[in-house]
Amino acid sequence: MLSGAEQFETAIEAVPVDIGKGKTYSVEVKKGTDANGNLIGWAFVCEGSGFADKIKLGLGVDAAFETMAGFGVLASNETPGFGDKINIKDGFYQSQFKGSPVTELELTKIGDAEQIDSQIVAISGATVTSEAVVKIFNTFLLPIKEALQEQNLLQ
Repeated sequence: MLSGAEQFETAIEAVPVDIGKGKTYSVEVKKGTDANGNLIGWAFVCEGSGFADKIKLGLGVDAAFETMAGFGVLASNETPGFGDKINIKDGFYQSQFKGSPVTELELTKIGDAEQIDSQIVAISGATVTSEAVVKIFNTFLLPIKEALQEQNLLQ
């Protein structure tokens, strides 16, 4: 997720993120650095409800917390052949997030999946799963960015 990062250390132990219905999720934010100690980016785990069960994702963002570096699926029980396509590393769905802006993402059923922007094209036949991933990122990205800004950790 963070190419070039060789070391990870905790930057913030617990960022409380409101996940709705009066619940919060505590997020540990890691700082990824290269061999010389230069900041490469940030990584953290986020989760939310999918079609079949919880979806747990690892997400990386650049050092300025302006663009996503990518994500990996840590846990998912989505429908085989449809929703489980979120697991395909470098597949069309995951690729849409690499380089996309840290902003409110929007899911669309039609569009150009190769265009890197805030519009994410859904997986055909897995709209609920596609929507869940976008919702997870929309829930977690901005509160974590704000916490990093409050701690003066962003350059």
